[in-house]
Amino acid sequence: MSGLTLALGVIRALSCGVFVFVTSTDDHMIHDVGMITYLVAGLLYMGCLTWLSWRTSQFGKETGWKFRLRCIVGFLALIPCLVYFFIQHKVERVPGAYSYYAVFEWAVILFDVAFDHATAIDVRDVSVQVVLPKLLAQKFKQEPELESVAVPRKPLSITPGLYATVQAHLAETYLGFVFWSMTTSLGLTIWYFPLWNMGMSGFEAFLFTSLSPALLAIPPIRRFVFRSSAILHLFSLVGLMAYRLEDPVLRLSAVGTGVGLSFLAWVSALVDVDGISSDLVQPCSWKPSLSLLLGLILSSIAKVTAYSNNPVWPTMNPSNGGFNDLGAGLGVLACMQIFFRSVAEARTAPIHNGHVETLKENAVHVQESRRGGVWPAAALGLGALLFSLHSMLTDSGIICLWATEGYPNPGPPPLLGGVAVLLVMGAGLLASQHMRFATSSFWWLAGTAGVMALYFLPRVSVFGRAAGFFGGLVYAGYIMSLAPALLQQLAFYPVGRTMTVGLITYNVLQLAHVWVVAYAFVPGGPLARERTHFVVAATQFLLLLGAVTARTSLTAAETREPPVAAHKSRTHAYQRAGSTLMVLYAILAVAVGARLSLRKIPVPYHADDQVMTMGIWTVHFGLDDQLYSSHERMASVIRELELDVIGLLETDTYRIIMGNRDLTQYLGETLGMYVDYGPSPTKHTWGCSMLSKFPILKSEHLMLPSPVGELACAIHATLDVFGKEVDVIVSHNGQEEDPLDRELQTRTLADIMKKTSPNPFVFLGYVVTHPGLAHDLYRRLVVDGDMQDVDTTDWDRWCQYIMFRGLDRVGYARVSHGQITDTEIQTAKFTFMKDPPVDGSTSKLRRIEEEHVPEAQKYPEQFAGDGVRGHRFHCNTPRRSSVSSTSTTQAPTPKIKANVIMEHSKTLRRPLGRVVEAVAGTLVSPEDSCNVPSELETYCGFSGLGMLEVERDAPPRLRADAVASFMTVRADPDPDSRGG
Repeated sequence: MSGLTLALGVIRALSCGVFVFVTSTDDHMIHDVGMITYLVAGLLYMGCLTWLSWRTSQFGKETGWKFRLRCIVGFLALIPCLVYFFIQHKVERVPGAYSYYAVFEWAVILFDVAFDHATAIDVRDVSVQVVLPKLLAQKFKQEPELESVAVPRKPLSITPGLYATVQAHLAETYLGFVFWSMTTSLGLTIWYFPLWNMGMSGFEAFLFTSLSPALLAIPPIRRFVFRSSAILHLFSLVGLMAYRLEDPVLRLSAVGTGVGLSFLAWVSALVDVDGISSDLVQPCSWKPSLSLLLGLILSSIAKVTAYSNNPVWPTMNPSNGGFNDLGAGLGVLACMQIFFRSVAEARTAPIHNGHVETLKENAVHVQESRRGGVWPAAALGLGALLFSLHSMLTDSGIICLWATEGYPNPGPPPLLGGVAVLLVMGAGLLASQHMRFATSSFWWLAGTAGVMALYFLPRVSVFGRAAGFFGGLVYAGYIMSLAPALLQQLAFYPVGRTMTVGLITYNVLQLAHVWVVAYAFVPGGPLARERTHFVVAATQFLLLLGAVTARTSLTAAETREPPVAAHKSRTHAYQRAGSTLMVLYAILAVAVGARLSLRKIPVPYHADDQVMTMGIWTVHFGLDDQLYSSHERMASVIRELELDVIGLLETDTYRIIMGNRDLTQYLGETLGMYVDYGPSPTKHTWGCSMLSKFPILKSEHLMLPSPVGELACAIHATLDVFGKEVDVIVSHNGQEEDPLDRELQTRTLADIMKKTSPNPFVFLGYVVTHPGLAHDLYRRLVVDGDMQDVDTTDWDRWCQYIMFRGLDRVGYARVSHGQITDTEIQTAKFTFMKDPPVDGSTSKLRRIEEEHVPEAQKYPEQFAGDGVRGHRFHCNTPRRSSVSSTSTTQAPTPKIKANVIMEHSKTLRRPLGRVVEAVAGTLVSPEDSCNVPSELETYCGFSGLGMLEVERDAPPRLRADAVASFMTVRADPDPDSRGG
């Protein structure tokens, strides 16, 4: 190791000289290679030298390894900034970016110099002895030098057996990663079933598989689990291999089994086989809790690498970026390490005055330890802790998006803001060794104030978003610092009742976390409606109970411990944790740098022709029909359809039941689009997001009136489209069961579209209604909102609509969902009006043949016929059109008066589907004459203005048949009672 450190130091020094003396002006390539070599060699050199310094400190010598560690953290923290501004300068050509890069470049060097300064601490007690030659010694009558006495080194091992080995620590940390990966995937796989059932499905019972540790109340089972923990961990890997089961029910069963076994094994490691508080248990209890929490940080970092998806979830597979087989293989190696370690420890473990007598003595210690705390408080604290970790810290972007609002200041980005969250989590974990501080009332007040600031302040102002995010960081540090104490105290209480009460509390809080938004579909839902702050307050109160009893019980336990041994054990465990965090943060730096370098610059698809393609799609929370993540397939079809702007509905996935993930991270970065996530998870909606190739100048997140049903949301954004402002609304209105909500929401949207902006406007929305002016909601959007339907001839629509104003529509297409969701993609192509009407109305459209359509205005041909990957044009689309103001002289399509046609069709009754086949309705201005009887005009909404237009080549009988069918349906006195 010393030789390697020397070699790395030489390379580091030489490469530093290269990039300092060869500037980027002299030779850019040599300068960059020198800088990159310096960073890589410097990090390795720092790590090796810090390890050697720490190793020396184990023999009682004071060294500067802690100071070096701080310098390394600062060094690593600056690397993402270096990478970011380098990309801004090199790739995106942002003016001034290189100046910022230079600042961070020299800041890195300062940390490097500070790191070398720690050598002064290493050699502080080094003395230099000058020995004179023998002749000079006799001349000056010096005493002869005494021989130095070699002092034998003290052994490094602190705990008996092989427990302290690096392999054991890595194995347990990885199994902690497996635990959190399976636990977070359980809710996601459960969610698939109520999502498709639109209500309770019964599969929610799998949530309670985490109650398996209650079995430890049975002594034989408890002993078996402790001695066979490696076997249980091995069988729990079925949760990682569940992705191979195509049946969603079987996959959920496998995940539930894995979660139950993993909970059982981990709780056994925390409470030990005998549930005692002897000298042997207390020192070792730090290690499983730290490994479990390091596994949590590792799982969050893994999600950063996979754009907020966990690569070993059962919803992932090799086709969408999963590494399930690799994850399971590493899990098998970790289980083997634990198994062989337990065998070796069983053979070499010393007998401490007889095991039976020890158990008898421990019975007394158990009773004494329980006097220091209350088991119900410990159980409730455990439940609140698991819920807090699961709901807020299993993804680094959760806190960032709790603090998000609209543009131009949306709040911290999930990627870089998530780095800050992960750094604070690690700092909190290391601070947990100061147990009295971590469990103090002051620290609890700080954590509570932080989470309340995160919940309430972001909606107030831009400063409130920053303050809320800072409060979220304080909360993250508080939870991580408190966690080891709450987990460690479990060894002092009866495991059966403590685990039962604690895990039931955990599951009840999970349900409440979903009830606050899913109140319209669950029993007792209105009681929890939009009350996340109540759930947070209850959780904080339970954490206070757990912290108080932990401080009491652990303080009492410290008095029964040999102080030197306990201190050494704790110090050793946290040194291991600190080293592991260094490795994890190095992985995080690489992941963040890779994502920043791979991020694409937003460029519209047809900028030269100034054609914009917009769409609307309900994506079912990113789960396809087979319970796999659909993010990559979504990105592929959006890219292939060349969508410049798309509104995505049902996208708020930052909840336990949805895996705490973010679909927009992958879509925005891989497609090169600006992202507006939409209302934050604290707004209690199902979510609506917008992706845009055009810069988002400003946006507002709207909560639409929802007095009865689920809370509806919308985004009102202003985009910079080829240098002109265009307003876009993306909305997700209420369901069919709540007519009052739908009426109020549509009225609000119509007022916004008509009164708030003179810009061209596009509406991309989910409005549950049939098309046509005969329907109140449709008429309110078109008439009251002063909007035009994208295609008035398309009667086969139910919920998704595209409307516009102040633009020319040049194309319209509907594309099948390809089993990604249950809803198709609706798209439209627009251009700016060349000669805008003086009165602000929209030019009339006419149908043209495909060969006359400019290439930039055409839809990709790959979606024709059978399409690609299940995506194809359907419902007689795409439809191409051009504005009448630019059309050549052409004989108009003959108009047939509705009352005349009715005379020929009194006896004909055919399905409404024939209308789509035989009639092509186009927009007709009010001044066009049409003799429609007044009593029929109420329900005559085919063209949107009380007029029918029939193709010239349609046979007379077929035309009469179609119109008769149309008028028969319109005669229904209750239009809203009809089907599609």
